Amino acid sequence: MMARRALVLVIVLAGCGKQLNPEFCARNPDDQDCRASDYVAVDAPKGCQSNADCMGDPMRGVCEVSSGQCEQCVPDVDTSACTGSTTICGDDRTCHGCITDMDCPGSNACMPSGDCADAANVLYVAPHGTGTCDLGSPCSLPMAIEQLTAIRNIIKLTTMQGTTYDADPKLLLDKAQKVIVLGIGATFTPTNDGAAISVTAGDVSIDGLTVTGAKGGMSDGIACTGATLSLRRVTSSANGEHGIKTTTCTLTIERSRFSRNPRGGMLLTGGTLEARNNIIDANGSTTLKNGNVELATVSGRFVFNTVADNQSEQGGGGRTGGVKCSKAGTFLVAHNIIVDNGGANAATSGDCTIVDNFVGNDSAAVKFAAGYHLSAATPVTNPIIRDDPNADADCKVNGEYIDDFDGQPRPYQLCDRGADEYRP
Repeated sequence: MMARRALVLVIVLAGCGKQLNPEFCARNPDDQDCRASDYVAVDAPKGCQSNADCMGDPMRGVCEVSSGQCEQCVPDVDTSACTGSTTICGDDRTCHGCITDMDCPGSNACMPSGDCADAANVLYVAPHGTGTCDLGSPCSLPMAIEQLTAIRNIIKLTTMQGTTYDADPKLLLDKAQKVIVLGIGATFTPTNDGAAISVTAGDVSIDGLTVTGAKGGMSDGIACTGATLSLRRVTSSANGEHGIKTTTCTLTIERSRFSRNPRGGMLLTGGTLEARNNIIDANGSTTLKNGNVELATVSGRFVFNTVADNQSEQGGGGRTGGVKCSKAGTFLVAHNIIVDNGGANAATSGDCTIVDNFVGNDSAAVKFAAGYHLSAATPVTNPIIRDDPNADADCKVNGEYIDDFDGQPRPYQLCDRGADEYRP
């Protein structure tokens, strides 16, 4: 009998030994036996239990009790810190501006700045719209332009009645005022000959719109004369002539794409230009004598863009298939990828300051992933494409690093050449 009791005791102790294995206790710190042993300190701190425990950090004053961590905000629990232009509490427990229209339930209009627009300032349009330009009663695009005022100066191209605006005539923006066009998810195709969108006055910003199908004479996707124009996340493709053509405009182009325009992606004359993080591809033709990006007597800079797989005339006369400058002086062309732009003799030419670009006749050397993104195989040295050591100063606007084509912040390590910042 004693031997049998000893055997039972050994088995029980062995079972307890397995239960109190340090690895088990590390995974199960709330187990009562572990907490009763030396493996888990009963009085060990468990992090914050209320906002009062987070008062020491003014930037992280909200306690997420489930994790014991002090955060800036907790979705659906405490978003009181998210005010002003950062009203959205993200999954990272940080306050952000709006990212999509769904972040703005009052107006359904997210501004490029990250602010939600005031519905009272928005003119809502829809294809074939016949309403009063309100959120629940959208009007046509020409009607909205006629109703622009200094206060009601935002035009929102809704997608509630379709995404293609093809029944309206070509779009003329000629108001001497600030105008913001929000076009995420929408496509504009003119029914009349000429440029699809013409800007001739005022300060116009266009965000997210796709412009295509301009035809006839002077059939550029976007034309600007003597105005201020900002393009962000705009696509101008398959138009009759240029993707964009400007004369003496103050122009900003970022995170936009110009494709399949037979006279070239850009023809910019006079004025100023800030072009960054754009893709210019598949433009031109085998008879194109000019560059697919043509800069004439313009000041500013053309940086971190990808100019690839365009066409140009074969040889002769010192043709330039990529970026061509004339009388542009100190205009900066830097940190771009300019490759495989037809049979022309040069990728870049002219009197711009042309430095620190990757140029060549074979886009395969870049090792592009889909959509002209860089890949793990994209060279870091010999040649330098990723992690450009000379890029830092030009990779900023007003002291802040610029976002890449996809809206991802630069740099990952160092800023990469071209429109995409590689991230593994």
